[in-house]
Amino acid sequence: MAKQKSAVTKKKENGGMRDKVFWVIVSVVFMLSAVVILTNINLQTNLTGNSVVQTISYMKAGNEMFLETKTGGIQEIVVTFNEDVKNSLIKTEEVDDVSWDFDGIAYSKVKISSVVEDKINEGIKVTLKIKESDLLPVGISQGDIRLFVNGKELETVFDKSSDGYLYYTSVSPSLGEFIIGKETVKAVEEVPEPIVKEPIVGKAIEEPVIKEEVVEEKIGFFAKIGNFFKELFA
Repeated sequence: MAKQKSAVTKKKENGGMRDKVFWVIVSVVFMLSAVVILTNINLQTNLTGNSVVQTISYMKAGNEMFLETKTGGIQEIVVTFNEDVKNSLIKTEEVDDVSWDFDGIAYSKVKISSVVEDKINEGIKVTLKIKESDLLPVGISQGDIRLFVNGKELETVFDKSSDGYLYYTSVSPSLGEFIIGKETVKAVEEVPEPIVKEPIVGKAIEEPVIKEEVVEEKIGFFAKIGNFFKELFA
């Protein structure tokens, strides 16, 4: 009887050990996965200003990197690299002004920069998230929103409206200085068309007639007598 109890006890102990080993393995796998994720992409928010610094320990060429920026209406960007990147960063910050002229109403101005900008492929996907109630005070409507980068207007597509926010998508050729806003449409100056005179058809062009004045020579009395004798003796 004692042997049976001992065998049962050993089985329970063995089963408990197997369960412990299983959960230890699961915990280790979970921790390793978390470490890998945090190593590849580590997001830090600068508490002293409205900026986000994304550090990159390692990113393989061709892989997409998702960056949740949440700065000045730029919700997120997706970039790909043309070669492997190690120990780098991408910084997103809201700025007061940009280095290029903008003729319009700006909702926000954001600068996105990186020390490995030359390794980032063209075609950066940009998602905007704008609070709709913030547009009216600055004189911008839903259909006016455009994204500009380095002085160039980008095609900006309205995606959806949800919970008081407006979502837009765009594609940028590069990082740089971005403006979300409405560009002033310049009035096109109307040039009057030249007046073309039609030729006169079927009508004679009247030219002014110059009348020649006939000047009569006045012949004196003695001249007439002289002419008479000339004719008499001729």
